[in-house]
Amino acid sequence: MKLSCEIVQDLLPLVVEGLSSEQTQAAVIEHVAVCSECRRVKLQLEQDVVPKIAPEVPLREVKNAITAKRRRTVAGAVGMVLAVVFCVFARLTEPVWLPYSNDLLTVEALEVGDLVVTVSQPHSGITVDSAGGETTLSVWKNAISPQNDRETVVIPREQLGSALYYADFAGEDTLIWGSTSADGRQTLPRLVMGYYLVIAAGSVVILGILAVVVRKKKLGKPLFYLWLAPVCYLIAHLGVMGLNTITADAVRSLGWILAAAICLYLAAVSFIRLGWRRH
Repeated sequence: MKLSCEIVQDLLPLVVEGLSSEQTQAAVIEHVAVCSECRRVKLQLEQDVVPKIAPEVPLREVKNAITAKRRRTVAGAVGMVLAVVFCVFARLTEPVWLPYSNDLLTVEALEVGDLVVTVSQPHSGITVDSAGGETTLSVWKNAISPQNDRETVVIPREQLGSALYYADFAGEDTLIWGSTSADGRQTLPRLVMGYYLVIAAGSVVILGILAVVVRKKKLGKPLFYLWLAPVCYLIAHLGVMGLNTITADAVRSLGWILAAAICLYLAAVSFIRLGWRRH
């Protein structure tokens, strides 16, 4: 059956896209071979055909990518929140050492040799340290711990030694019981936090240079992640202690800094991997 140009041009879109039957396709091609106008229309349709879309990524891979993205986002957010919480809590619980005064405390020696120390001013806690045959006592408070108006501490004779000092981290200690031949005893604050800060800063510089040098090599990414560790420590130090590098309790300060630094590192790695994944 001979087809008219109108019918052929109506069928051409189906033929071009491969949606027609073999019989229809053969009849249309036969007509196009002898009709220049229909041939022109066919060529135009072939140029306008949208290219086939590449096969989609399997649904399981898409789900896994979305799940991994959510996990990294949650891990980063949790790390940031915990780091802030640790820094704030460390600041609020930081001991403030009370200076010695005549009405701060009273000392009474018992017959058995024990010593009773009664603190009469509001405070949060009392610290007693013994070393070298001498005992040091200090009274502190902070922003959130309950403050006692009065508290009694019994120091056993075997722990007491020959003298009891009140520690003053800003000057000379005060002898409040016993006797000693030493003049001018002083309890110095720990300076070790400054050493850790210098080590961390030096590591940032050295690892940063190495990471830049080998950034396009296989070791570039591992060095970058290693460089993040001292960076997070520096940020955590600022959050916990500010610009201060001295402390009366190095274990406490270092513990809070490391806790905040680990959380910051977790958050940084999670967000960085999330950004790299997008690219």
